[in-house]
Amino acid sequence: MFKKHFLLLCLVCTLSTFSQEKTESDTLIAYEIIYVNKEVFDKQIFLTNVELFYTEEGKTFYLEGFNHTGEKTIIALKYAQTNKGIDYFEFFNNEYEFINDEEQAIFYFKSKSKQVKDTSDSMYRVIQIQKN
Repeated sequence: MFKKHFLLLCLVCTLSTFSQEKTESDTLIAYEIIYVNKEVFDKQIFLTNVELFYTEEGKTFYLEGFNHTGEKTIIALKYAQTNKGIDYFEFFNNEYEFINDEEQAIFYFKSKSKQVKDTSDSMYRVIQIQKN
């Protein structure tokens, strides 16, 4: 069962720490991190000046920010399924688990691990949202 009330409460509490008087160093950045065999393979800025929204009625997360060309971009991660108690959200034909790391004040979406074509390697992506 989707734990929407708990998730929403955690999201509101954590975001409230980000929404107080922002300075340049308090802005949020979303990184795309690619892991191969659980090791960081590539890390790059995905969006800057990020705002994270969640709509309960659509069960969708929205990331709003600026991409590498400076264009305002909105990314939607829509609820896909719950499997073994883990909620997954779809983005570009991949399912991502939403994780709220309260200790480090980081949100991230982690894709399911997949095998790299024609190799024995596995890879997954993480969209990590944190303070600048």
